[in-house]
Amino acid sequence: MGLLVQGCDAATPCLAYAVSSLSVTVVDATTREGLCGASVTASEGTFSERLLGFGMPCVYSGPYERPGSYSVRAEREGYQPASVDNVVVRLGPGPCVHVGTAFVTIALERR
Repeated sequence: MGLLVQGCDAATPCLAYAVSSLSVTVVDATTREGLCGASVTASEGTFSERLLGFGMPCVYSGPYERPGSYSVRAEREGYQPASVDNVVVRLGPGPCVHVGTAFVTIALERR
């Protein structure tokens, strides 16, 4: 059973859950294998948040329910840091409005 909250349309019940704005996969640029243990940060203006790593193949998620245009930076020991700029996250359609998750892959080169 899920928690229901009222949507924008008074007649529409919406599930209460948070959607990640970004889903970032960090890979080795040569092998394309996922890199766990990276530090991944999303920033927009004065806002900055370190993303949380989950499961395999080490996907980093966050911020939650925050539209915007982000710069995403990944770094890991033994690799050159890398960034992707202008990652746009928008609100999705419908009465239960959540963000549309942006999926990003960042490839890190070995030092």
